[in-house]
Amino acid sequence: MRELIVAYAIVILSLIFFIYPIFQFLLTSIKPTRGLLWSIWPESFTLKNYFDVFFTTDFEKALLNSLYIASLATVIVVLIGILAAYAMSSYTFSKREDVAFFILSLYILPPIVTIIPVWKMAQKLGFLDQGWFLSLVYAFFNLPLTVWLLRNFFQTVPKELEDAALVDGCSKLEALFRIILPITTPGIAVSAIFAFIFSWNEFLFGVVLTEVKARTVPVEIASQVSYFIEWGKLSGMTILSVLPVLVLSLFVQKYIVMGLTLGAVKE
Repeated sequence: MRELIVAYAIVILSLIFFIYPIFQFLLTSIKPTRGLLWSIWPESFTLKNYFDVFFTTDFEKALLNSLYIASLATVIVVLIGILAAYAMSSYTFSKREDVAFFILSLYILPPIVTIIPVWKMAQKLGFLDQGWFLSLVYAFFNLPLTVWLLRNFFQTVPKELEDAALVDGCSKLEALFRIILPITTPGIAVSAIFAFIFSWNEFLFGVVLTEVKARTVPVEIASQVSYFIEWGKLSGMTILSVLPVLVLSLFVQKYIVMGLTLGAVKE
């Protein structure tokens, strides 16, 4: 009984720790400008800050840019990751585990150490402020973790199922698309979710590789910080930026749990 009480207490404290900042942003976003910072609970509520977000800033354009860039990066990562992870799990070759670890180690590489060469390449080729190029950059940094996750998922599929498909006349690719992928759909969903969230929240490459046309949501929010900060409008932008990922996470939370468990199973 004591252990159960402690567990519930930890869960409640964790929820308060993570939810309280969001609650404060939500409360600030619906406060009137007068008494914004020194009143804990407002006497009245207003939606003026949200109207200001859409009519006085380029937040709507940034929101569409982020949806396009994050979605394209996710599609690229999943397509390449599936093929690479299947090759790593299905084929036997020398130093296979070392190669797999090397791929994962690329994810540990701090993105900031590559920002200068990536920017110079984009400048030389004329790719600055291009959404599709930012998607490629995001895909590159998401690919190692995606390959690692999908490889572990593919290894949970009994080898006999693939062998039976090959005996029946399927090629390797046919066995992948007809047998492996339907079974590992949760793993693919988890990998796609992680790739989308990373691409949606990424700031460093967004602020360096974009200017106006391809500006993303995190960059647009940061651009509102100046000598005079409109906290209500800034809080409204923050809440609106959280909603797409929050809704997506609520719909696929069971897949996330499966990814954290089944994805950890190794051969």
